[in-house]
Amino acid sequence: MDKIEQIFSALLFSNPVCAFKFTSEWQTIELGLRSPARVHPIRIDRDVSVFDLGSVVHNIVKRRGKGLGKNFVEKILEQRAAHFAGHPPSIKPSQLLGDVTLETVATEIAGSGETSNARKKVYRGLTCLANVCVGDIGDIIKLYEEILKASDQKALPIPAEVQSQCFQDISALRLYDLNRRRVGLMRSAKAFAEASYELLVRSAKEVARGKESRLRQYSTVYVRVASEVPSDRDETQRLDEKQVEQLRDLIDAGVFVFSGGNPRTKTKDSNPVQQFKLSYRKIYGLANFIGLSDRDRFELSGADLQEWLSNPDTAKEILLRNQKGEIDDEGEGDNEGIAIEDEANVRSEPFGTAKTAGWAQGQLKFEVTQPEEEAKEETLPGLPVKIEVMSISEEALTGRSFDTVLVGIGFEERTLASNQALARLTVPLKVIAVVYPNPGQRNGILRAWVDKGRAIEEVAYADCIYGVPDLGAESLIDVSGLAKPAIFHAVRKQLTKYGRVVICHGAAETYYPLQSDLEPLFSAESGRNKPEMLAELAKVLKGEDGPYEPRRLLSEGGDALRKRVLLGYISPKHERIFELLQMREYDGIELVCGEGDDPRSKVARLAGEVLIRNYPNARLMPISSNDLTRLVEHADDTYRALYGTAGASFEVALTGSKLQAVASAVVSAKRKVAQAWYVSPKNFDSTRFSKGAGEVHFYEIRLS
Repeated sequence: MDKIEQIFSALLFSNPVCAFKFTSEWQTIELGLRSPARVHPIRIDRDVSVFDLGSVVHNIVKRRGKGLGKNFVEKILEQRAAHFAGHPPSIKPSQLLGDVTLETVATEIAGSGETSNARKKVYRGLTCLANVCVGDIGDIIKLYEEILKASDQKALPIPAEVQSQCFQDISALRLYDLNRRRVGLMRSAKAFAEASYELLVRSAKEVARGKESRLRQYSTVYVRVASEVPSDRDETQRLDEKQVEQLRDLIDAGVFVFSGGNPRTKTKDSNPVQQFKLSYRKIYGLANFIGLSDRDRFELSGADLQEWLSNPDTAKEILLRNQKGEIDDEGEGDNEGIAIEDEANVRSEPFGTAKTAGWAQGQLKFEVTQPEEEAKEETLPGLPVKIEVMSISEEALTGRSFDTVLVGIGFEERTLASNQALARLTVPLKVIAVVYPNPGQRNGILRAWVDKGRAIEEVAYADCIYGVPDLGAESLIDVSGLAKPAIFHAVRKQLTKYGRVVICHGAAETYYPLQSDLEPLFSAESGRNKPEMLAELAKVLKGEDGPYEPRRLLSEGGDALRKRVLLGYISPKHERIFELLQMREYDGIELVCGEGDDPRSKVARLAGEVLIRNYPNARLMPISSNDLTRLVEHADDTYRALYGTAGASFEVALTGSKLQAVASAVVSAKRKVAQAWYVSPKNFDSTRFSKGAGEVHFYEIRLS
């Protein structure tokens, strides 16, 4: 630690542009906090107390008897209700949800078939909600809000099938998130759930035969990392370290949480033994219909532990042969101490009319619905930027002179078509071409300009990520072959400096993923949840590979004291916006997807619906990705709502189409945009991008 502090001090004081970001809470405590006199480093237990919020929540929720955990969860939900516009006034969560015992839930699961109607109603009630919580109180709050949004009836409690479907949906969402991060994590989570479900069903049959006294509900695994008598001591040590690292991966990913504090180290036959008690995040198991009681445990060690960690495909079988019966920790139980309220005493008054949830000063929240178009101008502060977006015909462009035409030498066929059209129609003094490592359509593009007697000045794309050359007052930007950072900087610079620019956009004949590839997936859409659909679509949507690198395109940065909001765009290749939202937290998110019933628009809308259910204060707006006028108007309206009304730090994400990047650049030229993000993949697959060339469109943009 002393050496780290010396490095920080040496670099920070000698270099004015050097800065560090502390990447963990513990580093902040160790390096950032001082004693009250600002003399000595802070000392744990003397100056501050450190606790793990998730562990504390989990320990409270799992307390045996008197319904302490259920009361705790209900109090949190009651406080949260004040910030949720759709919550019925003066009605408690227990009245909204009703209740059943966990034993009832387990019995119904074990006694129903996979396709039975009874299976569609099993997860409901406050006790279920509380016992799903394994320290992840945020997921419980989100689940509760989803239940409220899904319910539009007037009788209480909310129907069991509505509640249960929401339990299933959020479980599928979390599994989808795991699958995106690493397939092995999802397999490990599903393996535990499948083993738990199978043992629950087996025990029900044994209870019916009189061979078992109760249903078995597995929620915990005890693991023991032990150094057996080694033939190669160094190799054994490396194996132990690898097992601990693999366990840490499962914990860091949230598949399991530590239950009962730090791992214990014992000795057995003079060999060290590390024992870990891990509680399964039940939210991952709802899709497989696990029981929710904390009754039983698995135990793993030795070769079984190593195989369980290394091979998720066999994890279920390993768990099934390592079942050890009841959890023996004192104080744990089912959290079922409160008697269920008589339904006759539950208020059955209709839901209160939900307040109009807009962006208000100091409070960021809105419903996941589209705003009324008629009320838009009345509720937004300030004046909209006066923007003229005019479509230009080829005839009007013919013979027009420009100081500079900026083009990209891309690999898509439409880039050649747009360059050929511009070489034929325009008379530029200079042509600047952005070149990429992939030569693409280079020969054809150069020939088109050379044949017209135009000299080309080449600029490497790497030099355009954070800025572009000055193009002069009269400029035309062909976005067809430009990457989005170059589009953003070029359009923004021209409008900021000169207030006008001409845009060329060459459409493709077909876009990837192909409609023909997507149609079979959507034809079987009924009966499948959205995360399952996206997981299937991931097999089709390969056009690039991670890891992804988010890049900041602006140097301004926002006010750290303000709330932070994002305007983002969703394309059929939606992985980039998922990566950005996973990396960076926002207080409000406005997402734009394409509109229409074609499969590509459905993919973007499907991804958007998954995201808005995954994040609080998120809204989805369908707008055609080719309607530049509407995209610009919406971007400015969103800015005025989120920055003007709510005073939030406003950021944009260039995660959609080229014209959506143009719209982001337009609003950033006249508005205070804190940051623009481009999410760069590691590799592109040039065979899975657009094919052919369609129509070439021209626009002139002017700002007052």
